[in-house]
Amino acid sequence: MYTGKRPTWSEGIDFVDALKIPGFRKSLTAMQLANALVFAHILHPPSLDEMSLWIWNHPGLGAYKGLESMNFVLATRKAVLVALTSFCKHLQIYCPTSILQTLYFQESSLIAAEHFLCKISRWPKKIPSMLSLAMEAEKNDEWDKGTSEFAFPLRCSQHFVQQILNDIQVSEEFQ
Repeated sequence: MYTGKRPTWSEGIDFVDALKIPGFRKSLTAMQLANALVFAHILHPPSLDEMSLWIWNHPGLGAYKGLESMNFVLATRKAVLVALTSFCKHLQIYCPTSILQTLYFQESSLIAAEHFLCKISRWPKKIPSMLSLAMEAEKNDEWDKGTSEFAFPLRCSQHFVQQILNDIQVSEEFQ
């Protein structure tokens, strides 16, 4: 295992970009290489700010589309940060620990969250009944903390999202 100074995830992507290797610039490939370097303990995992910036800068890719498919309006970078934070908190609250472990989702696993987001907009096409099952579970208030089998697709109350926005604004005041 690497034991030297660990640069940030963004610094890893910038390093790959600076090498000017065709196909590895600031692309999905560079991000996936940075992810692999995180798993090898060479880079620090991405922060919410880093991952939300990545998603904001790549609106044509799956994570952005996944957030949009859950009806988040992504007009600003901060809106992406709020949406990504809401998504991660929703998973932490409503997915059973056993499912999170199966999906390799740790409390701060933004790499896994980004990967999930890339797939979400495809799920209703691949599993047509999934959307109706999730909506039925929501309608019947089956969203018990840590027990729901239907953590996707995400539906957040306005209060839930507003609390996350408030938390982000408070944390920015102290930076």
